[in-house]
Formats: sequence, C-alpha cells, structure tokens
Amino acid sequence: MTSTRSIAGHSELPDNIYILLVDSLFQERRTFLIGAVIMSGAIAATFWKTGEPLIAFTAIAFTAVSIMRLLFMYAYQRASASIKTGDDARKWQYGYVAGASVSVLLMGVWSFVACVFTSDSFAHLVSFSMTIAFLLGVFGRNFGSSTFVVVQLACAALPMMAALLFQADIFYLAFAILLAPFFLTLKFISERFRDTLLDAILATHRATALAKRFDTALSNMPHGLCMLDSKGHILVVNERLLELLDLADRLD
Repeated sequence: MTSTRSIAGHSELPDNIYILLVDSLFQERRTFLIGAVIMSGAIAATFWKTGEPLIAFTAIAFTAVSIMRLLFMYAYQRASASIKTGDDARKWQYGYVAGASVSVLLMGVWSFVACVFTSDSFAHLVSFSMTIAFLLGVFGRNFGSSTFVVVQLACAALPMMAALLFQADIFYLAFAILLAPFFLTLKFISERFRDTLLDAILATHRATALAKRFDTALSNMPHGLCMLDSKGHILVVNERLLELLDLADRLD
C-alpha cells in the first residue's frame, strides 16, 4: 500500500508525488545562482552608494546564506537516490524552505535599512523593486506548501511595510497600504497554481494506477477477453485469449 503525505490541502498525496514536489525545489541550480549573484550585487551597490554599514552586513549575510543554500542543493543531489519515503523528503524540504526564508528575511531587512537608515532615493528604489521581483520567483518555486509561502511572505512584507510606516509620510503610508493586497495576491496566485498543478498530477496518478489495476485483472482472469471498436479493430486482448486461439506465437 502506498503511503501518503498531507501537503497543500491534499490529504491523500502519495509519497512518490510528494518526493517529486520536493525534488522540484532543488532543480535549476544555475537559475538560483544567477539570482543570488544579482541580488548580492544589488545590495552591494546600495552600500557603495550610501556607505551604510548595516547594508554591508546584509550583503555579506545574504551572500553567505546563498552559498550555504547552494551547497545544500548539491548535497541533496548526492543524496537524492537514497530518498525513498515522505519522511526523508520532508527533512530536505524543511531545510530548503528554512534557507529560502532566511534569504527573503535578509532582503526585507535590506529594504528596511535602506529606507529607514538612509535618505538615498536610489537605495529605496533598488531595495524595494529588487526584493519584490525576487519574491515572484521564490513563490513560484515554493508553491507546494501554503504555510511556507505565508512564512516567506511575512519575512519580506513585515520589514518592508515597517520601513514605509517609519517614514511618517502620507505617500509612504499609501504605498504600505497598497503593498498589503499585493502580498495577499501573491498568496492567492501561489495557492491557485498549487491546486491546479496538484489536481492534474493526482488525476494522472489515479488514471495510471487504474490502468495498472485493469491490466493486472485482464492478465489474470481465467477467461479469454477481446474488445473491439465500432470498425471491428481490436482494442484490448488478454493473454488467456491468445492462448486459447493459439495466437501467442504468431503475435510475437
């Protein structure tokens, strides 16, 4: 009997599909590396422009976390062949999402520091726009769990909105109010994407399982069976019928 794992509102998700979802998190290492380099460069650029030490700390921390995440992805690649159960996959999933959440939190901290500790418009623009752009890719990769998406949303949204509120400016306040439905929309999009994809995967899995059961029943029934279409073409024939008609050798 295939064991199941609860994820994304699907209480009957088989372990083999759950493992595939976790495996998808660790694909496209090249894309992850390019994104990490771009983000580290953007944070470094705002430090070069403003000279704010906290931004330098954020750049170093983000780069260090990105390197650890990349090493973790390579470690998963080496261990992937030994991952056979949902419990094994869950440990890797939690490790991946923990690293992703720290990365997103550091981007939120960068936006907060740039906005609160500097008055540089370039730093404000780059930190907020790059963080929001990065989030779109993050949630595309972590749609598999609603909880993980909410955690990462909070890691980015809370520092960013707090930075805008610290400005005590009506226009910054308006921007903060507009960000709230934006982040909420990201959550809804992620949930919709997740449900649509998982429903399709589960439907395919059930159809495949049904086909295997039908093939097993057909092959083991004691009677010969043949199914024809409206034109008289053979659609299905079992081994027992071939034996009864002495046709097995001819078909080979």
